[in-house]
Amino acid sequence: RIMSTPSPITRTVIIGKGRRITIRELVSISSSDDERATVELFSVCPPPVDAAAQLQKDAEDAALETKHAASLLRFTDVCANVNVGSSLTRMGNDCGLASLTLLAHYISQDRYYPNKDQSSDELASSLVYIINHYVTHSETADLVLPSNSESFYQILISAKILSPNSTLLTVALPRILPLAMGVMSVGKLHTLSKGVDAISALSVERIGVADPKAYDSVLFDTLRPHRGLIRSASVLRVILEGSKSPANISSSQENKESCVDTAGSPVVSIPSIHGYAIDAIAASYKTLELELNCCESLNGQALDMTLVGLNYSQVLNAGVALLDASRDRSVWNLSDETPDVTTAAPSMTELNSLASLASNLYETSRDLHSSLVAEIKAAYSYIQTQSAQAILLQTKKAD
Repeated sequence: RIMSTPSPITRTVIIGKGRRITIRELVSISSSDDERATVELFSVCPPPVDAAAQLQKDAEDAALETKHAASLLRFTDVCANVNVGSSLTRMGNDCGLASLTLLAHYISQDRYYPNKDQSSDELASSLVYIINHYVTHSETADLVLPSNSESFYQILISAKILSPNSTLLTVALPRILPLAMGVMSVGKLHTLSKGVDAISALSVERIGVADPKAYDSVLFDTLRPHRGLIRSASVLRVILEGSKSPANISSSQENKESCVDTAGSPVVSIPSIHGYAIDAIAASYKTLELELNCCESLNGQALDMTLVGLNYSQVLNAGVALLDASRDRSVWNLSDETPDVTTAAPSMTELNSLASLASNLYETSRDLHSSLVAEIKAAYSYIQTQSAQAILLQTKKAD
């Protein structure tokens, strides 16, 4: 069950004492694309000085490898036989890997003290071994773990990876699991937000904008000098400069018959929506990345999670704004096609816990990705149609 064809690995993420982990690294460990990363535990041990020391080290490494392989077998058996409940109470493969990575990072920084028979480095390396197995065999090894900290803790105890520890259950895991689930979605939304302006420009090309100065620098640089709005309007101006789309023909006197009436269309408000949303996601991204590396207090009390909740709420609002705007553009002026969007935008009500915020963030990031794909498809179909008509017109002129 464990042996399978490994996936290509392109990078290594190092965790351990004195190391910091970034959201981008966490996403790359849990990624399902070709830019997959494994985890390595940072070590300050000096290299062997002679052949005898090297032989001893090789023997110790082999014994540790055997021990880790046994831990992996126990872990996979426990996971296979534990009912983690519905989709609302379990994490996907990506969030499960992120949770294990943050736990290994937590332990490797000596924030958790195992029993006398097991060192922090040995425990962290055991978790790293399990993580790397699921990373390199992601096509065949499915990792499904509960989002509840107590159930998550019981799996690790049953697999004999951890020894019973109240601090881990009451302090570490209630912080690690919501962070892992939330920042994975924040990372994905941050990546998607970098492309929304360019994708929306395709929709402007398809839908058209009646006012040729809708994104003019005077309107955004001078009258509304918000940094995010300026940036989004600038991107639209650069991409749409010299547009040959019939929908974007200037509403001058000689072209009035071909001008498209887009009053109230979703393309007019692109800079206002995108400017706010992209900046909000970027700001929370930086805050949460710092929070990933904050240590628990020395007296064993968990750090307050209010900051995390506030940033999750801000990213969720921004993500829903981007999602609604993309969906509006995707369906505008489409009569023959229905965009590939089936899930409603998440409600902002009853989000009174980090778990529900993280869950809604996950749904929003997934739905935004689907909506942007649908928007690209609609624009691509329009461009294909216009190109075919242009070629036909040129052929007729040549004849």
